[in-house]
Amino acid sequence: MPDVSMKYQKEKIVDFDKWLRHFGLEVIEGGHLTVGLSSYKTFFQLIATAETEMLIGAMRREVIMQTRIGVSVEAFWTALSKNLRFIVPHFLPNLVKDVEVAEGDEGLGTVLQFNYFPETLKNVHEIRAKLVQFASTVTYQKEKIAELDTFMHRIGLKIRRGSLESRLLSYEPNYQLTGREDQQGTLVNIKVVYEIEREETCMPEDVSKSILANMKSFETYLEKNCI
Repeated sequence: MPDVSMKYQKEKIVDFDKWLRHFGLEVIEGGHLTVGLSSYKTFFQLIATAETEMLIGAMRREVIMQTRIGVSVEAFWTALSKNLRFIVPHFLPNLVKDVEVAEGDEGLGTVLQFNYFPETLKNVHEIRAKLVQFASTVTYQKEKIAELDTFMHRIGLKIRRGSLESRLLSYEPNYQLTGREDQQGTLVNIKVVYEIEREETCMPEDVSKSILANMKSFETYLEKNCI
């Protein structure tokens, strides 16, 4: 349920195509922008189904947030783009057992396989617990490095559908790192785009809280071990 402190929300139609049957809305004031999100967009695509002869909506959500990390851009980028598979089991020790390279050479297009501890699967962080609902038989997740720009310090991941519960069609987090003007750490701009077949049970702020919590754990590990 939305936060009771949200008294109103203004949304702007940012995409509308009656022929392709899709439209998009962007929150421009109030609502979800009052709970820490920089931007929140929802896109709907109507698709005819032969089985029911009805139209159903495939919804794409776009959530944008920003956080500050007390680690230099160089150290954070190296950890995120080159050493992620070695570091994740350390800052998420109760969830991830290990990370292996399933495909590729650890550069663009590489597929990483995150192997979970079976006993912790039901306690996967908020967004996965509410959106994905992992079954007890799921013991891993594959993520593909879909974007890797060393010059711009930008990396994008794409979670393969085979690792997701059927109603979550895609989940794609993107991270952009920039140095802070005060030279005290890194500014991290995060965009998450995910697509679902029907309305989800969690709110977009759950996405924000989950990712920012992981960023904090990542920062704490780097401060203790890499600086």
